[in-house]
Amino acid sequence: MRPRDRGAAKPEALETFTNSPFMTAADMLERPADFPSEGRRRTPLHDGLQLWTEHALRMYHKAFPPGGELRLAQKAWAYRHLRPATDVEGATLYRITAWGRCFESADGRLRELRLPVTRLRERSDTERAVAALVAAEGEGDPRVEEVRVVQFALSDGRPAPVFEGSRAQALAEYREYGASAVRALPDNQEYRPGSACVSCAVASVCPALPKAEGLLGVADRGRPRRSWSSTTGRGHAKCPARGHLRSLRLPLNDEVERNAAAERGRAVHDFLAERHGRLPAVPCTSRIPADWVPKKYQLPDEEIRLGAELLRHHAEVCPLRVAGAQSEIRIEPRLVFDDTAADLLVLTAPDLFEGPRSFRTGTQ
Repeated sequence: MRPRDRGAAKPEALETFTNSPFMTAADMLERPADFPSEGRRRTPLHDGLQLWTEHALRMYHKAFPPGGELRLAQKAWAYRHLRPATDVEGATLYRITAWGRCFESADGRLRELRLPVTRLRERSDTERAVAALVAAEGEGDPRVEEVRVVQFALSDGRPAPVFEGSRAQALAEYREYGASAVRALPDNQEYRPGSACVSCAVASVCPALPKAEGLLGVADRGRPRRSWSSTTGRGHAKCPARGHLRSLRLPLNDEVERNAAAERGRAVHDFLAERHGRLPAVPCTSRIPADWVPKKYQLPDEEIRLGAELLRHHAEVCPLRVAGAQSEIRIEPRLVFDDTAADLLVLTAPDLFEGPRSFRTGTQ
């Protein structure tokens, strides 16, 4: 499925791929003079992104000091698989890549794939297996014997191992944890509208993406395609520069975004979402267990007490008190609309506000 006409390109005035400038700058520092130049056009950077790029380079060199035994590979690694033709479709060539920095020893026996992330996080078995496959089999170099995959945080320079082992171990890891997930992707018929619809090639003809021409009251398709939410609007109204930098998903100030009160709000939210999702649906009561805080949160005693008080008040207005027996209950579903008049993707997550048909619009 492809649109007949994707329309004219609308280039961005500023760089929107957050870590692309970091990769470009790292290439310039690490690439030998005889390497072929990619010759890409450089999009101007916002001053905030320029500062982040400079910081990211310092943190990269903290994680991987210059002058090691490994050298930058001549090209990014990609694993290629040719899917044979069938009665209903022809042969298809698939490429699997891992966005990162590719390094190898001079004799080609050792490879190291360095994955840049804003902050370290736990990798799933599938992610680990696919990254190991790309490092071991990308470009089909028979010299490869040992493989390392490392993620490193651009925020603080901390590295963390993802995979380390022989080529055979990398392939075994992929067969056990990655192959089935990758095989399922080409044949998946599920449509799942979300933030990725901003850049999706088939968004204009997607049957699952509701069209809402004029939803935001703007009739101008001349600007690059964007996503919008009420959070986006509030942020831009306060400070357009901050709104732009938040859209780049740069690290936030944890002292503000993750303070005790904010974490208490998230804990209350998650507790209610779990309660409302139980079957059969039962209205919340004022009996709140002492250990109500979900396991992923660590709250001070005062915030635990305040959270329990909020939950008891919630019981008085719990939406399940007025839900009928046959009601379809959806827990804050993400709603996505394509405002075709403005070429904007609108994202929203509704909260029940007053009765079963009146909603307050929150955001993703």
